[in-house]
Amino acid sequence: MYNEQIENLIQLALADGELTEKEKQILFKKAEAVGIDLDEFEMVLDAKLFEKQQSIKAATPSAAVQESKLDSLIHVYSQEAL
Repeated sequence: MYNEQIENLIQLALADGELTEKEKQILFKKAEAVGIDLDEFEMVLDAKLFEKQQSIKAATPSAAVQESKLDSLIHVYSQEAL
């Protein structure tokens, strides 16, 4: 959507699924320097952050699933110990 440099900076800033205030300031400064409307940029950035957070959440097993797997392992291990 934007130039390659801005898109790369956005990807790097959102890699961990969080956007620090410093990262946001840098992105806005770069966007303004290349003439991007800052209100539009903020909307796009918020949407990209939301998408990134959703993809991270979908890739992370829920606590209930993790607990179920752990219970299964404990059960298997306890049966082997008998």
